[in-house]
Amino acid sequence: MKGTRRGRTLKILIQSEADICKIAEIGIFKSGTCRYLLEELNGLISQYWAVDPWASITSSWIEKDISNEKWQNNYLQACQLMTLFPQLHIVRAKSMEAARLFSDGYFDLVFLDADHSYEAVKADIETWLPLIRKKGILIGHDYGEPGVVQAVDECFGTANIERLRATIWFKRLDEA
Repeated sequence: MKGTRRGRTLKILIQSEADICKIAEIGIFKSGTCRYLLEELNGLISQYWAVDPWASITSSWIEKDISNEKWQNNYLQACQLMTLFPQLHIVRAKSMEAARLFSDGYFDLVFLDADHSYEAVKADIETWLPLIRKKGILIGHDYGEPGVVQAVDECFGTANIERLRATIWFKRLDEA
């Protein structure tokens, strides 16, 4: 599979780190990144938690023209991947609801790519950050969208995040 650019970028990061086994992807939409990573890194990933409400919850451009039937089809497509990848767990819930299922330090890596509004990104960072183990990674997509930039910069400062490509940011949790 060719993979998405963000999937290929995440693959390189995951391969370069030690012990990235438990991953959560928040906002998987059509499952492209999820599928690519599970195909490419199947032996490395012990748990992959895919979280999405598969329903329109914002007024973003990407959600405006998506029907309930299309959301349902995207959800069913994600569920079908569980037959191929036993380490895949699908959680159909809003980000904050799903986060309550996990204890602090549970994940090695959390990838944020859900609602890109300032309020939602800030809430995702604040909610999912404690769920990542020490020396784990919080990573996000669409750095360049105004809400994402504002929330990430406010939470970490531009000097305290690393960048992969123009639109992917990440924070190692062993840093101050």
